[in-house]
Amino acid sequence: MSHDESDSAEWLQRLVDGDETVVAEFVTAFQPALERIASDRMSPGLQRRIGADDVFQSVCRTFFRRAHSGQFTLPDRESLWRLLCAITLNKVRLHARFQSARKRGSLRDASDVNAETAATPDHSISPEEAVAFADELAVLIETLGEAEGRLIRLKMEGYSHAEIAEQLNCTERTVGRLLVKIQQSLSRMMTVPD
Repeated sequence: MSHDESDSAEWLQRLVDGDETVVAEFVTAFQPALERIASDRMSPGLQRRIGADDVFQSVCRTFFRRAHSGQFTLPDRESLWRLLCAITLNKVRLHARFQSARKRGSLRDASDVNAETAATPDHSISPEEAVAFADELAVLIETLGEAEGRLIRLKMEGYSHAEIAEQLNCTERTVGRLLVKIQQSLSRMMTVPD
């Protein structure tokens, strides 16, 4: 291993460990570029709801949470840069889907939510709350299986049961059953024990 590779590996390990000096260097080095990438990919409507700085904070939370759990193998800073770009683009897409779904009311649960209330968007949510929710939703989707995660993403994009069934190559009834199963799983995950 060369001296530069050794320095890079040590720097990355200190970053993952939360060394304050290295974290400050990380923010200085990556924040401007990642915020530019986020803002270039965000529609003006999305930018009114969530700023590029919110996306960067969300990227940091995801990166550090997943890095601490050992989900990344980063041999050098270039691989870190590519990973951060991918996370940033995914965050922008997730926020865009979330905002789009909120506008259409496509995430409502028809079984126990009044349709009139569900169709009326709640404009009182702050950008910080939207970012936090999108982060939590991403974590929850990661815990689901591949098919269930895809189903949730399609539902968030506003697809009907019939369209989802066609894309997943199953019946509408199966889509309905999977949604109920996912809802129950998510409810259990989100329940705070007494």
